[in-house]
Amino acid sequence: MRNKSALAALFMGILIGVLFCRWGRKTPPAPVPTGPGPGPTACTGLAVNPSDNLQALVNANPPGTTFCLQPGIHHDQVIPKSGDVFTGLPGAIENGGKLLTNWQRVTIKGIPYWTTPGPALLYTTQNSGICRPGYPGC
Repeated sequence: MRNKSALAALFMGILIGVLFCRWGRKTPPAPVPTGPGPGPTACTGLAVNPSDNLQALVNANPPGTTFCLQPGIHHDQVIPKSGDVFTGLPGAIENGGKLLTNWQRVTIKGIPYWTTPGPALLYTTQNSGICRPGYPGC
């Protein structure tokens, strides 16, 4: 009798385990896109090449103009007019960063730094223009 009780308990434990496993199992969620989806393949508007001055084109056209950014890297910082549309075709990358060139290596107090000419620094309450001790190239 003792063996039957143990066998019945074992069977019930396995059955309960299988049922919980089945009920707890969920279908995996659909993959979540990790970046922008496919962009437009066509654009009706003013074609803008990477070498074009986008701000000059915005200034020269009426509000509500559609600008079609052609493939390539565009380095622009633009103030749009009301209703302007900027559409990037496949391969178009809008990067507002300024391309820095003419790098030179300089040494300050025996420490080498790389530098390039650029616009004047913007001074704020966070940037006094005075270097802290130990940071001569700030």
